[in-house]
Amino acid sequence: MTPTEPVAGQKRNLTLGDIRDILIIVAIFLFFTGWIYLHYFYDYFGLSVSLLSINYSDYLVYSYTVFISYYGLPALGILLLLYVYERWLKKYLPLGIFLAVLLFPSLYLLARNVASDNALKLSKCRGVCMRHISFVFNQETGFVAGKSSSDSLKENDSIVKSDLANVTNTDIDNNRLYLLGQNQDYYFVLFQPPNKYTANTPPQGIIYYVKKSYVLYAKIKT
Repeated sequence: MTPTEPVAGQKRNLTLGDIRDILIIVAIFLFFTGWIYLHYFYDYFGLSVSLLSINYSDYLVYSYTVFISYYGLPALGILLLLYVYERWLKKYLPLGIFLAVLLFPSLYLLARNVASDNALKLSKCRGVCMRHISFVFNQETGFVAGKSSSDSLKENDSIVKSDLANVTNTDIDNNRLYLLGQNQDYYFVLFQPPNKYTANTPPQGIIYYVKKSYVLYAKIKT
């Protein structure tokens, strides 16, 4: 028997290779879960995650929201699976891979449901848990900045006038504009009119893509 061989009945300690394998497996599950969560969360508001400035670490962070849902049962389930893998399934690699593949549909459904529930809760709580935002526009943007009168618009452009009134309202506490996300070029803003909603009629809103080059400054209030 060589010194590196374990003694029969002796408990096997984790090696650096074991820790590396576990971290890789965990990272794959976290990234997948975070991506699904953010995809369906923003999809509820009509936005694609491809429009937003989201990096790899963001997906890992938002996966935490999924795993602590339902009183942390998903997190406990993952820890149990890792223990089973390290204790028994590592000896049967094909079986371990097969079970890991089966886990992805479960994570997909879980992340999708948590994202939809959280997006609905966020849209209902409005100013309580959403970030208010107001804009002051550059003078070069014309009547958007108040440089010229919007009365020059045709009467059938009432929708445009309404949109202008919404995005140019600088009363950050009462303008009902909420920041959903942003990228290098745009703010993605939700406007929610003061309409009532029921269980069968979820809150309604309008998404505005506000170009940053048009904005002199933006004020955000949490």
